[in-house]
This record gives sequence, C-alpha cells and structure tokens, in this order.
Amino acid sequence: MNKRIKHLFKIAVISALTLFCLFLILNLGFLDSISYSITFSSLMTFIYEKYIWKVRLFNFFNNHPHIEGEYEAEINYLYKGGGKKEPTVNIKQTFLTVNVELKSDEMTSNSITGDIVEEDGKKILYYSYRTNPKAFFREDNPIKIGTARIIIEKEELTGTYWTEAGTSGDIKLNKKTKKSE
Repeated sequence: MNKRIKHLFKIAVISALTLFCLFLILNLGFLDSISYSITFSSLMTFIYEKYIWKVRLFNFFNNHPHIEGEYEAEINYLYKGGGKKEPTVNIKQTFLTVNVELKSDEMTSNSITGDIVEEDGKKILYYSYRTNPKAFFREDNPIKIGTARIIIEKEELTGTYWTEAGTSGDIKLNKKTKKSE
C-alpha cells in the first residue's frame, strides 16, 4: 500500500503546484492561489482515489488491478469431512482499500482488512474476515475469524482460506456477467 499512498501523494503535489501556478497566472493573488490550489487538488485526489484510477488509461500509471464486482464462488472446504458451497461474493474497491463480502444460505462474512500485494510477480489479494452465521447454523458453524489468500488472474480469482478454528479450504471466484435484457 505504501506505493499507492506515494502515488496519491505525487498526484496531490503535482496537481497543487500546477493549479497554484495557473491561479497565479490568472492574478488571483498569492494566498488565494494557495487556498484554491490546495482545495482543488484535494478534491481531485479524492476523486482519483475513489473513481478515476479504475479507468484503463490510468492503469499505465498505477498498475493496480481492478477486481471490484460481483462473483460466483466455489468453495471446497475441509470442515467436518469436507464439502462444496457456491456462495456469492461482492468486492468493493477504491485505490487504497478492498472490502470483500461473502453470502451463502448459512452465513455472511465481511472483510475486516484487505490489501492487494505483489508476490513473485503476481498480484495477490489478502484479506482477513469475520463470519456471521445465521442463528440456525451457529451451533455447528460458530463465528470465526479467518484469512484468505487469493491470486488475481484475468479470468478468475483462486486461492485458499483458513480460520482460527483450524478450518480451511479452496476458493475460486468467477466474475458475474451482466445478462442482456
């Protein structure tokens, strides 16, 4: 994340200096130029962090994968003899944050923290999460804290998860496509 913070800082400084010079050329006065340039560059940095970085043109400058969206998941778990589940996963993302929410018929899990890092030349999503099982399933599947390691590839996201209760499994995510109406 330090690279991304430095990247945002560069954007803020460059835009502030550029705007400051522009406002001075427009004869707004020194203090007004400082005030306006800081205000507008802060706003531009905020908009970049939330939205603009996702535009493909800017991938050349930041090389950060955009994985936001809804996914169909396949989880092969090892808990109580193992099995398979097919929950849905919703990933929300800004330039600095990643939030993962998984929903199944038995529970939901929400990320506590997450980050995309580069590891051996691959982009990897790490996130920690907390499960929230529905009351009916809570006795057999209590609340857990866990971590997932997901390899980001063009067509799918694949990886593993594990929890503090000793449960683990494999997870594969395929992005949902919009159905034509």
